[in-house]
Parts: sequence; C-alpha cells; structure tokens
Amino acid sequence: GLSAVSGAVIPTLSYFAFRKVLTERERWLSVFALAVNPIIWPSSRYGNTAILATTLATAGLVLLSNDPRRLTRAVALALMGAAMLVRADAVLLLPVAFALLLRGDRSWRVTMAWASAFGLAMSLIYAGILAVDPRADSAVQSVSSHMNIGRPTLFWEYLFWAISPFALVYAVVGMRTLFYARPALLGLLLLWGLPSL
Repeated sequence: GLSAVSGAVIPTLSYFAFRKVLTERERWLSVFALAVNPIIWPSSRYGNTAILATTLATAGLVLLSNDPRRLTRAVALALMGAAMLVRADAVLLLPVAFALLLRGDRSWRVTMAWASAFGLAMSLIYAGILAVDPRADSAVQSVSSHMNIGRPTLFWEYLFWAISPFALVYAVVGMRTLFYARPALLGLLLLWGLPSL
C-alpha cells in the first residue's frame, strides 16, 4: 500500500520542483518521464523502505528547490531527516539539500547554520533512539554496509536496458542544452543523481 502510494507521489512531486526555473511543459515532461520509469514501478509493488525514503527525501528536495521561506525550509529538512530515519542511506542526498539551501541563501554562513542545526537535531534524535532501543542499527553502519554490499545491483541494467533508448537520447540532449542555458540547474540535477550510482 504505502510503497504503491510512494510510486505515484514521486512523479507528482516532480511537477512542483524548480517552479521558478523550469517551464510548465518541462515540469509535465518530468512527471510523465517518472510515471513510466521502470525503476519506480517495480520498486513500488512490494513493501520497500527505499521507495518510502526516496519519497520523503524527494518531497524535501522539491520544497528546497523553490527557494522556500524559513518554515518551509524546516519542513523540508524534517522530511530529509524522516527519510534518513526510514533508511540511513538517504544521508547521501544531503549534499544536494545543502546545495539547494546555498542556492537560495547565496550565503555560506546561513547555509552552514541550517546544516549545523539539522546535524544537531538528527544527532539528538539518533541518540534518543539508541538510548531507548539498544538494538537499533548505527546509522554509520547502515550506510557503510549499503555501500559495501557484496552482491551486484541492477542499477546499470535498469539504466541501459529497461529504460527506452529514446529517453536516454532525450536526457543527453537535455543535459547538453542545460549545460549552455542553465548550468547551475544541471549541476544540481547531477548532484541529485550521484547517490544512485
């Protein structure tokens, strides 16, 4: 149930990302590209913490992509924190979250204040969880075990075989266009995609 809802929410959220930067047509295109994405739908057919964490993190990143005010920033970071509590490897998306904060603030000092407050809040939450439940996994262990997994993943197979070659061609052309027209947006999108590699 929850995974299926997540599989529908992720494409929907993409419509609201970068509203001041992307045209409405570009945002609708992202909705349809994600709606037919063969990585999202197989993952949403069964109970899957990864897709729930992705949904929470995506919601946070979408909010941050629109240069939000203070309360919305706090909500966005709370969603990022919730994603990390569901699945510790969501921490790999924090660089793009802080890049989006920096993009809006244009001030390292303000961005570092938000990052420090977020780090302190998450440390207190993890300390509370570990104090109450000594069997809880260490966040560092969870992320490192995920990164050092002993079995191969299907990421490249999905990327090259399950996705239409037309979508790949479109992505390459789009990246080239963004490189010249909106390089900052291209950088943020590439940073956003790095954790999946």
